[in-house]
Amino acid sequence: MTTWRPRFWLKSKLVALALLGLGAAGSQVASGCRPASPPLTEFAPRSRRAELPLIAVVAPEAQPVVPLVATLRSELAADFDVQVIAVSRETTTRELGVALATQQPKAVVLVDNSAVQLYAPLAHESAQPLPSVIVMSSFVEHLQQSVPNSLAIAFETPAVTTLSDVRSILARPISRAGVVYREGFEAFVERERALLLREKIELVALPVPAEPNVATLGRVLRRMEREHVDAMWLSNDNVLLSKKLLSNTWVPFAKKTSLPIVVGVPALVQGSVPFGTYAAVPDTVGLGVQTADLIYALEKAGWRAQGPGVQPPVAVKTYLNVALARALGAPPENEKRVDVLLTGAP
Repeated sequence: MTTWRPRFWLKSKLVALALLGLGAAGSQVASGCRPASPPLTEFAPRSRRAELPLIAVVAPEAQPVVPLVATLRSELAADFDVQVIAVSRETTTRELGVALATQQPKAVVLVDNSAVQLYAPLAHESAQPLPSVIVMSSFVEHLQQSVPNSLAIAFETPAVTTLSDVRSILARPISRAGVVYREGFEAFVERERALLLREKIELVALPVPAEPNVATLGRVLRRMEREHVDAMWLSNDNVLLSKKLLSNTWVPFAKKTSLPIVVGVPALVQGSVPFGTYAAVPDTVGLGVQTADLIYALEKAGWRAQGPGVQPPVAVKTYLNVALARALGAPPENEKRVDVLLTGAP
């Protein structure tokens, strides 16, 4: 059994801000499957309702996860008991396997890339892997394929949706959009490119190394300047959006080009950050409802994953930096199409 330790996506402060809108990053997690510090409300131990079948939620103990778990418990309360297995950087696949063997759930909800990476080896080693639902994870199309008998909900709003929204809000043409991606994510970019063609938007995609630095990203962004794109689209890649790369490459690029920049992180659309113009983020309460629906669908199908492996999120919250949008010529009356208007520092 592997003891490889996963990379935590929800532990990125930037991603935590994305999920909370304007909140703080998630709390730290103690070692093992059971945190030693006082747990968040939804992570606190609960008595097992033995008369009901069990759904196990495997997740890092982070504040952004709380609304998802609370909603999932509420939606499933009449038919299932929901228990949480908290994981951390120190949790191993073996420890998770022991926890699941003890709980004997009917299905597993995997929250964050880390939970998926810990659970995937267990699923592959089992002749009858538990059905699972993957949520709140980046690049979920790739992750879902790594876990047999799984379904997933995408955590990134498709570029075709956000760029079409921005084109409408700004009332300006967008026929060429730029994106920078890390090597290894070509399939993800190609899926977005195909969708954008339906809206007659060409995607100019430029790669950087898997571990980019200020110099390599800076060179690619200078090349992007010569591509004459009408907007930039950024995926939720916390490696590309590290604090160092943001301050030394992305923000200077945004100031120099004055392009509309579409992000998946509301923190970057705040008035105090002169960077993102527009963001669209799945609503965590809506994700809880959607996850519950998939649990019922799995039960009806005899606990076998059927249908599309990855579903789009059904509830999305949108954010607009009003000052940047108006500087780009957005008519003020179009602002009513956005859920949250950000006009100043948080």
